[in-house]
Amino acid sequence: MKTIQEASIENKNVFIRMDYNVAIQNGEIIDDYKIRASLSTILDVINQNPARIIIGSHLSRPEGKFDERYSCRPIYNVLKKLIKDEMGEDLKFCSIEDYNNEKLVMIENLRFYPEEQNFSKSSSDKSLSSFFNNYVDILIVDAFGVLHRNDYSVCYTGLTPYVGNLVSKELSIGEDIKNEGVELIILGGCKIKDKITILETLIPKCKNVFIVGALACSFLKYHFRVEIGKSKIEEDAADIIERIYELASNHNVKIFVTHDYKVSSNGKTFYAKDIPKDGQVVDIGMETLEQLKEVIGGTDKIFWNGPPGIFENDESSAGSKNLVKILSNKQRVVVGGGETAACVRKFGKIEDFYHVSTGGGAFLKLLGNSKMPGVEALNK
Repeated sequence: MKTIQEASIENKNVFIRMDYNVAIQNGEIIDDYKIRASLSTILDVINQNPARIIIGSHLSRPEGKFDERYSCRPIYNVLKKLIKDEMGEDLKFCSIEDYNNEKLVMIENLRFYPEEQNFSKSSSDKSLSSFFNNYVDILIVDAFGVLHRNDYSVCYTGLTPYVGNLVSKELSIGEDIKNEGVELIILGGCKIKDKITILETLIPKCKNVFIVGALACSFLKYHFRVEIGKSKIEEDAADIIERIYELASNHNVKIFVTHDYKVSSNGKTFYAKDIPKDGQVVDIGMETLEQLKEVIGGTDKIFWNGPPGIFENDESSAGSKNLVKILSNKQRVVVGGGETAACVRKFGKIEDFYHVSTGGGAFLKLLGNSKMPGVEALNK
């Protein structure tokens, strides 16, 4: 892979592919973490005196056509202020059709153009590829969150891609975890099928695995034969779970699973050792939290993916809130997954953690050694 420092940027037209796929409510950015994380790359490019800088991102899934709901203008409004405050530069905004050689510009949602996600299927609309052919000399990819996708702006421009600072950091930390391992994996979420490749990679190089969240319900049902009421489970997961236990046994790794719960039943939420037939697990119980705290103990190298409860609701957020507090005091905690990152941002500070990935699914794919077209493109 080639870094920004290896690119001959001076007097060139530079396109920076970002991942600004952030949550927006009533036209306002709910969380600007991804946007702030991109500033280092933008500053490095500005300092190399390019002729022009064009910043592009996608937002949501507008399916290859203009949709006002998914305009990047709210993102632009935040980015414009950040760039002005930190770099003293004036950022413009336009669609690729209206681009007029602005020196520093953010263009409209790349997924408004059908080529972005369907380039290999031969779209009749060539406006995006024409834009790159006419206006872009240098491509910098700093969109870690799309490296597991097959997007035109990352994989098919025909330009030699250079790696931005954020992507470089994400890939480096991911490779370190795969090579060096971690002492503890805290795993939640819903689908064990989405986590199996991560566990196959990391279990041989870890000491303990702690299963929380909805994921724990599948372990309780299939491995421990515990009645879990109306709690969500993953169908046909029994064989995968037993495979995980076999792998852990082969490497002397201990698996801990939630053993007391906060339950929602008949409109009430309460702690329980047993799950009622009409109950649904919504959070870990206090005994599980204490055990989790004990297991974390003197451990410093930790990978966390998946909140222990439905943290968006106050009545089922205690486990998540306490876990964020416990982990924020550790030296080397890496957080992966969009929901887990949101949990950290709600109850703690990003800077209190060694690394909170901006990639969500991309980071999990990286740890699981899954095929990542964007990474393959960067390696060419």
